[in-house]
Amino acid sequence: MEELETAIARALTAALPGVDVRFDPYPGYGKLHAIIVWDRFEQQLMMDRHKQVWSVLKLALTDEQRHKTGFLVIVTPTEIDAMQEASLMDEAMDGIKGAA
Repeated sequence: MEELETAIARALTAALPGVDVRFDPYPGYGKLHAIIVWDRFEQQLMMDRHKQVWSVLKLALTDEQRHKTGFLVIVTPTEIDAMQEASLMDEAMDGIKGAA
């Protein structure tokens, strides 16, 4: 999977300057999952973001590599911050419920 991570990261950083690519450390079912964070996704529809990312990956990856690519979560920095904040809130609420 390391080779695939490198190929994806190289392709996206070359095409989308400043992009942050974060890989799932526990890929399931032999698939590599990633979170792709880029500020220039602001004001873009999710469908357009996916088209942009996949147009890059289709040129850079082999058929086998594309088949091993799983979920791609494509977000802005603001969106990833909100996701992380919500996750922390869920953990805090679970702790409060467990203490009661």
